[in-house]
Amino acid sequence: MRAVAVTGAVVDTYIDKLRTAGKAPATINRYTQVLGAAFTLAVERKKLTEAPQIRKLPERNVRRVFYEAPEVEAVLAAAPEHLTDLLRFLALCGWRKSEVIGLQWDMVDLAAGTITLPDSKNGKGRVLAISGNLVELMKRREVARLFETPDGDVRVSNYVFHKAARPVGDFKKSWHATRVRASRSKRSSRTGPRARCTPGRFTTFEERR
Repeated sequence: MRAVAVTGAVVDTYIDKLRTAGKAPATINRYTQVLGAAFTLAVERKKLTEAPQIRKLPERNVRRVFYEAPEVEAVLAAAPEHLTDLLRFLALCGWRKSEVIGLQWDMVDLAAGTITLPDSKNGKGRVLAISGNLVELMKRREVARLFETPDGDVRVSNYVFHKAARPVGDFKKSWHATRVRASRSKRSSRTGPRARCTPGRFTTFEERR
């Protein structure tokens, strides 16, 4: 088929055939990305007057990694202070990193014992009951909401999890360093076979954003 005959509809048919063949959305998107780049180059070099519209499939093939209970505690013990409660919240709730970092106090109702996420990644809001270990965690966060600066000023953080009253932001480097420290600590303290424990819901944030 000549390039000038390739339309958006032709590409859609190609995509549907790949999906029928069992190809993952991410794989199909890589194929069509290369195709789109070729058409863009052809237009830039005036070999074609226009490029077809190529749709991108939603990618939801997220790989999750679960930690066992002792591993969760090892990570928490190695984490810097401003990340400890954040990581524990992740372990208890399994929320996405972006959801936890963006959690603000106007989403929290301590009297009702609920946390309301108004808009999650799937487009629907959800309500989390504050119960079990979350009760003490949220009490700690309420106390930690006030932060005194070195100058003696007191700041109030709008974010549940913060660093010096400011949003935590991206903590990829801190997370990597924490895992390295936890791994070294685990190797140095291991004295026997690994115990079998109930898996915790602790997911690495690189794989679940």
